[in-house]
Amino acid sequence: MTPDAPSRRFMPDPRWLALLGALFLLGGLFGLFRYESMGQIERREQERMLAQARALQFIAANTLVTANAILKDQAREWIEDMDNTAANRRLKVLDSALSGMRSLMILNRDGMTQASSREELIGRNFSERPYYTFFKDSPASDQLFVSPPFRSVLGSTVIVISRLIIDKSGTSRGVISATLDPDFFTPLLKAIRATPDVQVVMAHGEGRLFLAEPDHPEAVLMNLDEPGTVFSRHKQSGKLYDVFKGRLENTGKQGFWVVLSIQTPGLQTSSPLIVLLGRSLEGILTAWRQETLIQGLGFLLIAGVACVMLHLYLKRKRQYDQELAESARVLEDNARFIQSVTDGVPGMIGYWDKDLHCQFANHAYLEWFGKRPEVIIGISLKELLGEELYRQNELYAYAALWGEPQTFERDIQKPDGSTGYTLIRYIPDWHDGEVRGFFVLISDVTELKQTQTKLMELVTELNTQAVTDVLTGLANRRRFWEQGKLELARAARYNFPLFLVMLDIDKFKSINDGFGHAAGDMVLQNLAQTLKGVLRETDVVGRLGGEEFGILLVQTNERDARIVAERLRQTVEKAEVGFEGLSLRYTVSLGLAAAQKNETSLEELVKRADQALYKAKETGRNRVCYAEDMDSPGTYA
Repeated sequence: MTPDAPSRRFMPDPRWLALLGALFLLGGLFGLFRYESMGQIERREQERMLAQARALQFIAANTLVTANAILKDQAREWIEDMDNTAANRRLKVLDSALSGMRSLMILNRDGMTQASSREELIGRNFSERPYYTFFKDSPASDQLFVSPPFRSVLGSTVIVISRLIIDKSGTSRGVISATLDPDFFTPLLKAIRATPDVQVVMAHGEGRLFLAEPDHPEAVLMNLDEPGTVFSRHKQSGKLYDVFKGRLENTGKQGFWVVLSIQTPGLQTSSPLIVLLGRSLEGILTAWRQETLIQGLGFLLIAGVACVMLHLYLKRKRQYDQELAESARVLEDNARFIQSVTDGVPGMIGYWDKDLHCQFANHAYLEWFGKRPEVIIGISLKELLGEELYRQNELYAYAALWGEPQTFERDIQKPDGSTGYTLIRYIPDWHDGEVRGFFVLISDVTELKQTQTKLMELVTELNTQAVTDVLTGLANRRRFWEQGKLELARAARYNFPLFLVMLDIDKFKSINDGFGHAAGDMVLQNLAQTLKGVLRETDVVGRLGGEEFGILLVQTNERDARIVAERLRQTVEKAEVGFEGLSLRYTVSLGLAAAQKNETSLEELVKRADQALYKAKETGRNRVCYAEDMDSPGTYA
């Protein structure tokens, strides 16, 4: 062993380095994510607290606006009647009916109570109270005075709001006041305080604490406007609301404070009321801390499991590598055996994977395509077959990959230029319910195909002879009769016009007797060519026997049928047949009959056409007779 061998033995596996690096990265991302999550929770909580503070602001502002309107209204009524008894009655009704304020009083210019909703306050002097002295110092003020909190003569902590009473001449006649009801605001503060760690405070703009939840009697009338407090910081900012971090008075813990000044649009007050809403960070982040702890433990658990799994994986991989090497050796031996066996099979054997690349080919496969083993293994099916042949085989290949065995024939151009015929089978290779590729078995059936082709040609020729007149190439009587029935049924079904022409060569026997049957055959062949030249491809024409022919004019009206029949007669009359230096001429007679509506009997139609043909023969030949023109068709039956 070389000296540096021990140091190489303890070199860390790169996969361990990758795992630890990934765990450190994920741990950092986890910490960043949780930090961002904490910030989002704090922002959402600040928004929620601000919304609660605004809800309290809305109620308090409406209470002040409503109270100001009532005080102005009661001051005007008192000026008009100066009736203390009536004023007492009105103030008592308002005291019992209104929520948010109580203890309404009217003070004269000396501060004596002239009228009140509470009888015990009538006659008392409140000239030293701030809500009276404010207007004594500012006799022309139109403000709503909001007094700092103080202990009332009834022993409760209150805030009094008041307005100056001015008569029509502009002279001050006293002050009207009302007390903000602590019992009205206390439930609102409790409703906002949804959790024990929340603290809600309502204070006067000068700093005196009015109400607090949870209630701390010793803190009532405390001055909150101390340097460094959230209250003083809010006053210095000059904003409508602020959000601060600070210490909560009820717990001494750090938290958030939302401080909001109560604004009364359209109403000028001597001082605003301030709402302070606080919650501890511990309460805000309790759920976050629990979630972070659970996720952190989960991360550590996953990290531990990952390390254990990697250790087991590396251990198993070492065993697997050893087994794989042994399997590769066995597989190589098996492949050599299979190659030897398949090379002796008289046919082509191959295997194509699901990507249509060749993975195996026996010796016959290589010879057929003229490829070396190192070239054909891995080659694509398209590259091996070429564009055209691949296009023909592509659907079969994909059908095999879908699990459907395929059997088909294909002619393939060999490398030597010759064409070979093959019978091809694609057999899907199923494994665990999935097709991994397909086997290809190709048999050379060139000799069999050639024999089959000759046999098919012979069968086709025999079938043609069975329905074709050999001499003229027209349909024979059997074929004409079959097509005639089909056309007659079609005409009856769709109400198409259909005409039958029965044609016979005039004095054909004299041609055979005078010039021989060879001449007669040439006349028949000439007539067949003439019929093909005059008639349409859709018309049905056949030799019914000897010199008699039948013609079905499909979807042809009476006028056109007469024209076609006459054209046939004239064309034949002009025809010449060359025979041994002679020019033979001949004529034909034609009988024309129309299929009746809904007629289904071809025999009846042929009978009427035959009668017309007999009439043409009887009246001089070389003419066309129409069955419907005959006065008494039955006479010539």
